[in-house]
Amino acid sequence: MEKGARFPSTRRAAGVIAAFGLAAAGLGACSSSTHTVARSQPGVSFVQSAALAANGTLPTDRSATLNCGSDQYGWLTELTHVPISQAKVAKHLGAFIPTGPVGPDGKPVMAKQMMASGTIASPGAGASDVPLDHPYGGDFSFDERLIPAYDGLDKGYPAPGHGPTKPNLIHDEIQTGMLPHVAGAVQISPGEQWPDLATADESNVVPGFTPQAGDSAAVMGSWVTDCGHRDFHPELHQVNFMAYGHRSGNATVAHAFFNPYESSQLYNPDTALSGKVNDPSTLSSPNTQNVLKYIVTAIERVATGQDPQATLPQVLVPFTSSPAPWKVCAPAGTSGSNLKVSYDFSVRAGVSVTVSPDDASGCATVTTRLTSSYRPADAPGQAECPVTWDWMDSNAIGNGGITQVNIPQEILSQVKAFSPSLAATLAPKVNLPLLVNCYPPLTVSGIPAPDSGAHTVHTSATQVLPFAGWVKVNWGS
Repeated sequence: MEKGARFPSTRRAAGVIAAFGLAAAGLGACSSSTHTVARSQPGVSFVQSAALAANGTLPTDRSATLNCGSDQYGWLTELTHVPISQAKVAKHLGAFIPTGPVGPDGKPVMAKQMMASGTIASPGAGASDVPLDHPYGGDFSFDERLIPAYDGLDKGYPAPGHGPTKPNLIHDEIQTGMLPHVAGAVQISPGEQWPDLATADESNVVPGFTPQAGDSAAVMGSWVTDCGHRDFHPELHQVNFMAYGHRSGNATVAHAFFNPYESSQLYNPDTALSGKVNDPSTLSSPNTQNVLKYIVTAIERVATGQDPQATLPQVLVPFTSSPAPWKVCAPAGTSGSNLKVSYDFSVRAGVSVTVSPDDASGCATVTTRLTSSYRPADAPGQAECPVTWDWMDSNAIGNGGITQVNIPQEILSQVKAFSPSLAATLAPKVNLPLLVNCYPPLTVSGIPAPDSGAHTVHTSATQVLPFAGWVKVNWGS
């Protein structure tokens, strides 16, 4: 929590309970019956019927060719094999079910948000990802061992020879700067390189908001094939909603948050448009292009003096789909007659949170909803961060079955084949650092520790995250 932050006291607890439909009995009234939490009950999970209904019927064709454009070459590393004019892998992340607003080609630019309950394994952050589509730093990644009902999400169809996907396990990723951070702790200095910002994003996460191995979790994210890896495995990437928790003493403590933005994987030369997520006309503009087309545009802009060095400004799009209701349950196998539930959420205007305890199951159902009055914030604090091609070639792109990829030289050799004079003009400029969009991490403040006994939902006038908060559930005496 931000140093000096105080618990908001603008409402009495009774007022909050009334406003959000909580019966006083659910927050600690006595009951004559003793109830036991099922030993198979996860501490945190989606309401399964609602999540599966929202996921819908899963497609049977999940080939890399369908999702990525090719099952032979990885994203960008394809350029070491074919001229850019013949390249087919235009997206780093290929949607299983395209949806959302449309791009200049009239096709949806997002992937359907799918939900899965499971257990977190192997969590960790890394500052060595692809900067041009990671404006909030490297990815916080983890595997999610799925509850059987969600097993279908892990079934990709890798290209021949690349082996099966891991059974009952799906890989999940969210840019580290999208985890709730302490307000003001990470700033972007003028000229700060992307790797340095990504490293800073790994620190100053609000306590409790870094998922841990063994946490039970409800995760919602873009269901995609990672076209940058030649096993073309399925992922939830970006994650836009997470609720996760574990036993703490005699209670289950869960933290949850909603990430407002997705990377569109489209680029526009006007950097002022990159973070304006409330203007869908940017996506359909003829100046907005996929990376294969925009690399050519970037070269032309450098060659004609419009840009001093290559710049790839990515356009963000907003997440607006609410997750299914989710449950936080007292620890499995514990018993009691009086379920105690406390919670605290900080929300953006237009977001509603209701918490409904149920003594019989030992669980509280949490409904977090982006209502029709919710309006996402344009991404604040945009800067342009340089990243050297040497760093990016060796740390970010060379993961598609090739140890290292020198993209500038690949492009320069292709230009030279049709225009030696243009190649001569570009030669002294092509290895200058690439400029990419970058933003300070998303922040939240004013949330007390889960031992506070709070029953509060408070609206922040400045918060960019749609919501962030915690829920604590245990049996009382």
